Amino acid sequence: MREIHDLVIIGGGVGGMTAGIFAARYRLKTVLLEKAVVGGQPAVAERIENFPGFPEIDGWELSTRLEKHALELGVTLVEPESVQRIENVGRHLQVIGERAQYGTKTVIIASGGQPRLLGVPGEQAFTRKGVHYCAQCAGLGYEGKRIAVVGGGESALLGALYLSKIGREIILIHWGDAFRAEKILQERILESQSIKIVPDSTVDRIRGDTVVRAIDVRDLKTGTVSPTDVDAVFVYIGYVPNTDFVDVEKDEKGFLRVNLQMETSHPGVFACGNVVREDAQIISAMGEGAVAAISAARYVMETDV
Repeated sequence: MREIHDLVIIGGGVGGMTAGIFAARYRLKTVLLEKAVVGGQPAVAERIENFPGFPEIDGWELSTRLEKHALELGVTLVEPESVQRIENVGRHLQVIGERAQYGTKTVIIASGGQPRLLGVPGEQAFTRKGVHYCAQCAGLGYEGKRIAVVGGGESALLGALYLSKIGREIILIHWGDAFRAEKILQERILESQSIKIVPDSTVDRIRGDTVVRAIDVRDLKTGTVSPTDVDAVFVYIGYVPNTDFVDVEKDEKGFLRVNLQMETSHPGVFACGNVVREDAQIISAMGEGAVAAISAARYVMETDV
């Protein structure tokens, strides 16, 4: 007889790990599937400043603490494991991965998202050749260089501040006239001597030879296009949720619709973090992960599965 888990968590970021911790405390037989590296996006953060109770904590340290906590409570971690789909099998669910199949009573989707692309000429050709989506991952290769950062949210400002310690000049390009990030980050941007803000603008094209050499910046008010020499472009314009593998109700952007119990339109399937909202914070993803796990535990206890 195939093994039936109480819960399968898809994604090992902070939301998924928190869900695992709470599920284990409810003594749910839990397996967590992670396709890449446990910790998700926060794992590569040099410094996290908005985690309550910790004015400053290293992202990798936070991620490894969460992993250790979950494993000590008995959560089974499978990595790498990429999920292809979720199926109904009798009264249970079947999570189909590349390595194996996992029978389960409930599922929590915490698979996060991937960076939204600019969709301009040159972006694909120069990806990893000057076009990047993570400053902490690729920034050290551009010491003393001129770097463009595209975006106006928290990730963009954090990326620009990190790169300002590395590059000679940071050009922060934003389509609006006001940033959407925390005020404290906006103040640091304005105080920086090496960050040049270019508002009401967008990037029309990325140009180069074997690597990025320049971008075409268009002023959205005047329509004027200005060629600008840069050595790299870091893009922070949001995330596309990793939800293609699941057939539940979604919004127009692909984010999963959930109720206050973090339950999707499919009974027994819950979700948290960047699959339910584009602006998820570490603390909100963790809170949603906890709620999802508690809801999954109640579902197992109260439902005939």
